Amino acid sequence: MKTLILMRHAKAETVSLRGGDHDRALSQKGIKRTHLIGTYLQDRNISPDAILTSSSQRTTETVDRLLPFFAGRDDPPVTNSRALYLADPDRILSEIWTTEDDVETLLAVGHNPGFHELASQLAKSQSGEVFAKLQSNFPTGALAILHFDAASWTEIDARGGQLEDVVFPSDLA
Repeated sequence: MKTLILMRHAKAETVSLRGGDHDRALSQKGIKRTHLIGTYLQDRNISPDAILTSSSQRTTETVDRLLPFFAGRDDPPVTNSRALYLADPDRILSEIWTTEDDVETLLAVGHNPGFHELASQLAKSQSGEVFAKLQSNFPTGALAILHFDAASWTEIDARGGQLEDVVFPSDLA
């Protein structure tokens, strides 16, 4: 069994004072909402074995702010990937497929529209409240939790995942 948590980075500054889009940092709202998501994961004892993130400032900062919520165990290894920056669903999935098979729970943090589209493509269910919520929106800080009956990450494919939950930071405020 593999668990994939797809998360859109938390709310970022509108513009970067240091450079372009890749260099935008989290806003104060994003920092607060990352704390809410971290608390949600901690309260449910959800802790990734590994983290895959876009190399952008806002995604790496989101991950850095989530790490304290996985206390009680070694920090999961974090892989920063430039390929995930504004990637389409196929590119994201190809990056996920590179995950070692001993990783049972993977947290992947990136950008829309790719992460929203991938979550929708991977979800087996085409009905129900959770799937409807996923279809409605995927705001900054949102996450989708999917389970796959798979031994290897290379077996993850479209409509193969059981969508457990979709969480928006506004649900937790």
